Amino acid sequence: MVDLSGAPQQEMCLVDNNDDDLTDAVERDGEYYIGIGEHSDLWRGKMEVNGVPTLVAIKVLRGGSSSRPDFREKLIKELRRQGNLWLKLSHPHVANFYGFVYNFGMLPGLVLEFYEGKSVMEYTKRESSDETKLRLVGEIALGLKYLHQQWPPIIHGDLRGANVLIDSKGRAVVADFGLALIMDSSEFTSIKTAGTCRWTAPEIMNPPNNDDVPLPQFTVKSDIFSYAMTVFEIFAGEQPFNEKKSDGNVIFAILNGSRPVLPESIESKAHLGNLVRESWSQNPDQRPTARQICRRLGLVRVVFLSNHISDRFLDNLVRGLVCCIFYINFESLPDLVIRVDTLRGYLPV
Repeated sequence: MVDLSGAPQQEMCLVDNNDDDLTDAVERDGEYYIGIGEHSDLWRGKMEVNGVPTLVAIKVLRGGSSSRPDFREKLIKELRRQGNLWLKLSHPHVANFYGFVYNFGMLPGLVLEFYEGKSVMEYTKRESSDETKLRLVGEIALGLKYLHQQWPPIIHGDLRGANVLIDSKGRAVVADFGLALIMDSSEFTSIKTAGTCRWTAPEIMNPPNNDDVPLPQFTVKSDIFSYAMTVFEIFAGEQPFNEKKSDGNVIFAILNGSRPVLPESIESKAHLGNLVRESWSQNPDQRPTARQICRRLGLVRVVFLSNHISDRFLDNLVRGLVCCIFYINFESLPDLVIRVDTLRGYLPV
């Protein structure tokens, strides 16, 4: 039994005394894997979480015949280092990580919360309203902000629609963060899916000519570029550069500053188009932070929702905000007045 409350447990047999080892706690559910990714196979399993039988997903890394005898040992060491960070995470828009299993394949399997709702792209085929999509991209931004605010920051490295899941409440959950950085190795058996270059920042795909210069690294800024492409993907209902079938043509386009044409569903929403354009800027320094994106998306949602509510409601809202002034610290009064005035400027009167 696994107790996520933090209380010590005696029932679970731990290998090497590592409390992230769930090999003896997880039971395979079904004879076949339920999904396949570029570097991993996805299985369904069962285990007890806080005494409750719970479905979990097991992402089993797929390794080929390694020429390095120490590969598995180094991989497990790196995974456990990352796992110590993942175990501490707790956010409604970030996938829950429970630990590892070592009996599903040659390489370790990651034990994750099982999300029945599948990916955000599958979800938005059924729930296709702009209001739903705007909420989802906001939730993705909140999850990304949480990851970037960790110390050291957790870089996703492969943010796209396929790596955003939907929980039982219909909320977006950012998943597979950090795995792309670990699995960027020829030692892994790879099954190519839609080219991830479509979501990859130009600075990552433009290595230096000098072999003595380190290769570009994924950063919080490259995650923001991927986020912008994901926003496009969700609203357009298709992958970026869908008209280009060759990854080489996609890479050439991105390196030369070309971007997908924003759909009307983005351009018609005040400030959203500009936010996406800034977020996929060629210059990483010109991209906003995840925190700034969350703030600006809040304004986008206010403007969007204001077109669907009555003038009387808006008047009452502003009166209520003004009344709140008398219950706050008066040192912050000027800032609040500016914010209320700004808000009213965006609302129809």
